Amino acid sequence: MKKMCYISVLDRVVKYFYVPHINALPNDEFDVTCITNISDDHAFDKINKDLKKYNVEIARNVNPVNMLVSMIKIYKIFKREKFDIIQYTGPSTSLICSLVGAFAKIPVRQYCLWGIRYEGFNDRLKRGIFKTLEKISCKFSTNIIFDSENNRNFVSRELKVNKNKTSVIGLGSACGVDLNVFNISKKDQYNSEIRTKYNISNEDYVFGYLGRLSYDKGTNELLKACLKFEKEHSKVKFLIVGFCEEDDLDSQILIQAEESENIIFTGRSDEPEKYYATFDSYVFPSHREGYGGGCVQVGSYAVPSLVSDIRPLMDAIQNGEYGLYHKLGDWKDLYSKMEYMFNNREELKEIGAKMYDRVKDNFEQGIWQGEYLKHIKSQLEGVK
Repeated sequence: MKKMCYISVLDRVVKYFYVPHINALPNDEFDVTCITNISDDHAFDKINKDLKKYNVEIARNVNPVNMLVSMIKIYKIFKREKFDIIQYTGPSTSLICSLVGAFAKIPVRQYCLWGIRYEGFNDRLKRGIFKTLEKISCKFSTNIIFDSENNRNFVSRELKVNKNKTSVIGLGSACGVDLNVFNISKKDQYNSEIRTKYNISNEDYVFGYLGRLSYDKGTNELLKACLKFEKEHSKVKFLIVGFCEEDDLDSQILIQAEESENIIFTGRSDEPEKYYATFDSYVFPSHREGYGGGCVQVGSYAVPSLVSDIRPLMDAIQNGEYGLYHKLGDWKDLYSKMEYMFNNREELKEIGAKMYDRVKDNFEQGIWQGEYLKHIKSQLEGVK
């Protein structure tokens, strides 16, 4: 029986990403523990095995004092449990766990690098500091999982990480897509439900976004494009699904958007599958990502995506074969591509159908879990 521990600063990472990882591990082969800040009683509902949980508040920002406190707490757990393998994600959590895990002599320290945070910083000093911290996390991890082949190549080159200690599960993504949840047979049902809820006509074309509302997710560009689009076109709605986590949006643009009858802010939702099924097109102008998980999930409903031309999102749409892309940070180009989607609906239906086939054949969660389990067992070879 191997002892494995999953660590995250937020329990919603467990809920939305780690659950398929944990469920992929056979009950008779793995004893599983999770360390996170538990704030949602339902975060663990879909885990199909006994799970030991530690409620630990882990430093989220790179604050030396808070990080030291977190290190001490986690070190004590590591020494008590004597894990064979630990898995972690997020900049501060990964720095803490890679260092403490090495000090506690845990054989396998697995870093899920699902996005390169320093790429989102314009300040050279801040960018340099976070780049250095990322190097440290990679150095003290025994294996690094990427959800994008392009990001894997970039980090190997940029941070001089030995590619032999890096991996991509299957064709990428953080955990595949559960086609029982993102079920195309329920598309019409979900579409009708959401349109009724927000008083959206069946004749309205719906552009949708789902994610955090922040500068580095491209929200400023998105709202600018939406405001112009509603002036130039009729019978169109914009569903913005998510919440403002950071106070870095253009306040004037945000106020104008909130006053619009066509731009609908829904807040956070625990039912992304219903919103993805309602979108006619998915728009995701993010500045940094690990992989285009949203492109895969929305693709399970044969909905086409429009994304910024950053490495992992271009991976998701295969450089334009399965979706459209725009220049990063360019709201006018974003608007132009949205207009193309609006005016060429039959072509976009064909692209959406191709993406559905790609998702079904390559990203179905059961397939992904099988590849993940193979990877975990390969990392544990030789660990007694």
